[in-house]
This record gives sequence, structure tokens and C-alpha cells, in this order.
Amino acid sequence: MTDQKVAIIGAGLSGLACALELKKNNISPTLFESTASAGGRVKTDTVDGFQLDHGFQVFLPSYEMGKYFLDYDQLKLNTFSPGAQIWKDGKFYTISDPLRDPSKIITTAFSPIPTLKDKFLTLKLILSAKIEYEKINAGQTAIEFLKDFGFSNQYIQNFFIPFFSGVFLTRALDLPADFFLYLFHNFSKSLASLPDKGMSALPEQMANQIGLENFKFNTEATSEELLSQGFDHVFVCHHHDESDHKGSKLEFLNVTTHYFKTKSAKWAKPTLFLNSSPQSIVNHVACLTAVNKNYSPPGWHLFSVNTLSHSQTLPKSDLINLFGQQEIDNWEHIKSYDVKKALPKNCKYGQMTKKIQSNTSYCGDYLESPSIQGALFSGRKAARNYVQKIK
Repeated sequence: MTDQKVAIIGAGLSGLACALELKKNNISPTLFESTASAGGRVKTDTVDGFQLDHGFQVFLPSYEMGKYFLDYDQLKLNTFSPGAQIWKDGKFYTISDPLRDPSKIITTAFSPIPTLKDKFLTLKLILSAKIEYEKINAGQTAIEFLKDFGFSNQYIQNFFIPFFSGVFLTRALDLPADFFLYLFHNFSKSLASLPDKGMSALPEQMANQIGLENFKFNTEATSEELLSQGFDHVFVCHHHDESDHKGSKLEFLNVTTHYFKTKSAKWAKPTLFLNSSPQSIVNHVACLTAVNKNYSPPGWHLFSVNTLSHSQTLPKSDLINLFGQQEIDNWEHIKSYDVKKALPKNCKYGQMTKKIQSNTSYCGDYLESPSIQGALFSGRKAARNYVQKIK
């Protein structure tokens, strides 16, 4: 198999996973990447000593594909606290997982956001919500499941929608219930994490395993060109406009992340601050330095502010409402990222043919699920299908 000349277009997570799986099977691919570095949408900039991920991102260590491809000890993961602080009626309320954070059991128990029934149902869901990734089906939606499970509309509106809209990038929660359950289970058994060197540490570690000599950065390529140059097989591992292998044009969900710095430690807590108001622009706020001190120079705190709007206008009025005028007067804006293709909207969850012709394969999160797990799984699946074919 080592004589196979294979190319990969796109060095995002799916392309990197594809390359690593091929390498495990003694195939050394050439990766063509149009930008200057690997990672796709998972990248981190350093600005005046602050680590700014391209949009708010976290990693769940319980992802099966993370365990398969990544060395967690090398990543040095730093974790958020379980649960969140939820803004409702002029104040923040604590919602946490008493199984993992017993210190919050009293504040969670007396929080007015979930009803008593909601609290029991949440515990039931934590103990029962387990689904294998490969068995995810696109049937009932997440919002339909939550209602059928018996959660109150109050709890759905004030907790599930603010929290998971930050994950799904839509308040509709119209993704498959199976995918919601898979993520809920992973959030309940592991803590959202940030690597020491930012989210770009994930693709950088994978690229180093592949070998940087196998990459051609700042290079545009098409499968037709590469096949005409003598490559035996091409993996297309990036979002593209072709629709004949999907049956529909790919759509995306967008997000805008604003980064602020401050020397005030008043709100420097390793938790998510969720905004339950549907009229507000801000979806959630996180102090990244409280999770990972390497995100800021000494003496500073870095806050990420996520909005589901496309406006570049800083959401100062929302922030003042959440944290107060005096606090926000001390926040200095660093940079904003308007991520126009943050997540694929109409993913296939593995329910489609992987190839359109014998010498071209496709992979990417859009073929699986809008997640790091989905991207890595898709890349491994495409590589394994190819290896099986040529055996």
C-alpha cells in the first residue's frame, strides 16, 4: 500500500484525521492547504500576549475521536467548572451538576430557574443520556425531545436554549435529539476544556504527528488537477459548493466573538455566564483566563463575548446590563471575529454515500455532525474506507 500516491485537500481537523489514519496504514499523503497553517476553523491568534481563538471554542476530552488521535498529557487541558451562571430577571443564578460539584448543591437546589420536577428530570437525564456516536439518527429534534421528556418551558427557555445555542449556534435547537443526547452525555462526564496553548494546539499536535514535510501550505488545489498530476486518490476535506454528492447545497451557521481585556478580577470565574433573554444580543460570556492563565499576560483577564448576530457593533449595553457600568468601563476591546462559516447547518450524520467516484472521497463535519468529534470521525471513516478498498 505504500506505493499509493494520495492527496488531501484541506488541512482542517477532518483532513488531519484522514492523513493520520492513512499514515497508520503505511500511506503517506500530501496535504494541500490554502492558508498558512493547519486547523481550518480551529485556530488561535496571539495578540499582545493574549491567545484569541477564532470564535469561542472548547474541547470535550470524552470525545472518542479525541482519545484516538490526541495526546491529552501533551495538550495540558484546563477545565471549566460544571454548570453555568444564568442571567434571569436582573441577577445570575447558579445551575451546576451536584454529582461533580457538591459545593454547588445548595445554590442549585434553591435556584428558581428549574422546577422541582426539572431538577429530578435533569438528574435522570444525566444518568441515562448515553448514545453511541455511530448510532446517531436525524429524527426527532432536540427541542421536541426536551418537551416530550417533560421539562418545563421555563427551564427550556432559561437553561437549555441559552447553553446549547452556544454549542449549536442556533436558538431553535432543531438538531437531532440523538446528537443532543450524545453531547449532553459528554458534557456530563467530562468538563469543557482549553489546551495550554489555545485551541490551535489540537491541529498543531496532529500536524506534527503527520510531519510538516507532507504539507503544502498557501496552495490552492482541486481534485481534477491533482488526479491529472498522477495522484491515485484525492480526499476533499473542506467545505465546497459541489452538491452532486450531497443532494443539497451546504448551509452554515455564523457567530461573532468579541474579546475584551481587563485587570478587574470581579467576574474572573471558570464558568459560563449565560444570558437567557431572547431579546439580548449576547448569548454567553466566559473569562478564559480563569480557566487557563496562559490566555492572558500576567495581571490581565481575557473575556470572550459570544453573539449569534452578525453585527460588528460591540454589545456594550448588554454587557452593562449583565455586569454593571463600573465593571464594563474597565473592559478594553482587543479584537472581534465574525465567523461566517462557523458550523455546517444541514449535516448528514453519516447517512449518505461517502464517494461520488472511485478516485475521489469526501470528508468533513458536514457529513457527520457539527463538532470536533464529527470532523475527526469523518476523516478517519474516509481513510478507512479507502484502505479497505485497496486491500
